[in-house]
Amino acid sequence: KNRTASPSGTLKMESVVLTPTSWIPYVTFASGMLALVMAGWPYAFGVFSEDLKTQLQYTQTEVNLIPALGNSGMYCSGVLAGAALPVLGLFWNQIIAAGLMTGGQILIALTYSKQIPATQVEFMIVYVSLTGLGGVIGATGPIAAIALNSPPNRKGIIMGVLMAGYAMSPLVLSKASGLLFPGSALGFFIFGAIFAACSFGLSSLFVRRKKKIDDRTERLSDEPESRTPSRESSSSSSGPVVSVERGPVGSGEGREVQVN
Repeated sequence: KNRTASPSGTLKMESVVLTPTSWIPYVTFASGMLALVMAGWPYAFGVFSEDLKTQLQYTQTEVNLIPALGNSGMYCSGVLAGAALPVLGLFWNQIIAAGLMTGGQILIALTYSKQIPATQVEFMIVYVSLTGLGGVIGATGPIAAIALNSPPNRKGIIMGVLMAGYAMSPLVLSKASGLLFPGSALGFFIFGAIFAACSFGLSSLFVRRKKKIDDRTERLSDEPESRTPSRESSSSSSGPVVSVERGPVGSGEGREVQVN
């Protein structure tokens, strides 16, 4: 059983940077893992929530409201991100994710440092929503490509490792930011913006779907084809057929006739 694959969809699932075929699953997994770690950044809100409260004079209710409404960018955009991926292709999908995540964090950093005069909590909710939307879009592309590249008997383990990287995002990002900008909430935002641009940018170049043997068709079943010879092949390979024509009974006459 075969199905016809869309040529345009196949092209859109490829990356810009050509990679040796045997390296594609590994390069895609490595760059995709970086993108997944970055995609979970909105879950790290607790790392800087107290700093926002102190610096911008937010109440505790406002601080609690920011992730509650801001993360709606993640919760409400999953279906849209999945539907947009075949239309945008991996490259533009990751570029858009990089723009949203990086832009959101730059706006948060500028608001935190009071470079932007509008520090009301409503604006901060919008900025956090942008990072959440960028995270969902940036995670959808690598997950889709890695799932397609993974062998069926290892797909569960591979996807589990990806989800572990996504869940560990707050820990990884806070530790890395702490090494570069110790005790600085502003440094956390700056680091997040830089890491978002780099991780999603790399994934736009290197995350790709491994080509099938035939780009036009994909086998849906892994069952081996039947090895029972066909009627035509058995008759053609059995060689000539010899029949014997006998004369009248008791005459002892007869002859062999070869039939091809």
